[in-house]
Amino acid sequence: MNTKTWRSGRGMLTLKTLKGWPPLTERTLLTPGQAARKFCLACVGSASDVRQCGGDELTGGGSCPLFPHRRGKGRPSVKTIRQECMACMCNSPKLVRECGNMACSLWPFRMAKNPNMVRRKNMVEQGG
Repeated sequence: MNTKTWRSGRGMLTLKTLKGWPPLTERTLLTPGQAARKFCLACVGSASDVRQCGGDELTGGGSCPLFPHRRGKGRPSVKTIRQECMACMCNSPKLVRECGNMACSLWPFRMAKNPNMVRRKNMVEQGG
């Protein structure tokens, strides 16, 4: 098992990667809220633009599912992220499943599952 240690708001964290899992990266360690914030920054540009984002009144008459979480406030569910992925991929579950844009901060959450929770569960089951 490989381990990675870094400082977080709660002190030092050490995670172990399981055999067969990809190495831990910043992208896979984001929480859904952090991923949503990073996506919003990539979408509009700067933090001041995110603050003034008009995502609640989009041209097509809808609103961005991530709009309430654009400033890093609140806890977006992975289902909210799935809604954004569906909108991005023309409401096609097949295209969302096959999405290859791994540079997108929402990519790990596109299937409405939190990969961080799956890993944590597997680590507990294996005594890690």
